[in-house]
Amino acid sequence: MTKWIALIFMFMDHYAFTVQSSISADTYTLLRMFGRLSFPLFVYFSVLGVQRTSNIKKYISTMFIFAIISELVIRSFPGFASSQNNVLFGFGLYGLFYMYILDEDSKLSSAHKGLLGMLLFYLIYLTNYSYMGFIMFVGLYYVSKFDGYKGFYASLVIGVSFIPFVLSGIGLSTQMFAMFSGLLMFIPSL
Repeated sequence: MTKWIALIFMFMDHYAFTVQSSISADTYTLLRMFGRLSFPLFVYFSVLGVQRTSNIKKYISTMFIFAIISELVIRSFPGFASSQNNVLFGFGLYGLFYMYILDEDSKLSSAHKGLLGMLLFYLIYLTNYSYMGFIMFVGLYYVSKFDGYKGFYASLVIGVSFIPFVLSGIGLSTQMFAMFSGLLMFIPSL
């Protein structure tokens, strides 16, 4: 049922974006605000996917394959002039971060984790939802993995990082807010 809700919210967001010039500003704002709720739901499903799959490499490969295919389809529509890519690239990068940095079974040394983490963090910055989506992914990861203060803290970070999604739906700048949330994300690892 939750997946259907996410799809309906996503449709509302995309519909408002597509017909922006032919609907009132209030309708546009309302549809976009509700539509922004779809992304956190899809991030939640992405966290569950990387945690529950029996083959993480195949899961992430499939995510990137669908990202490339859907990007080609999206770019084939006339009038599409966005410099941003679709969210599946972000989900794939979040999965790579999980596999190599967060997962306790990762065989990388701390130095390699740090270098790869910085590279992935930069690539995540270039994705559609940038750090905001990444913060939400890591926060949901911590909520699902830890009890006590780390789980509580992760819930707090998710709540803080959720605000920019709603604000971005109505065109407000949220870059500084996202950077502040990114700093909060690293405290549970201390």
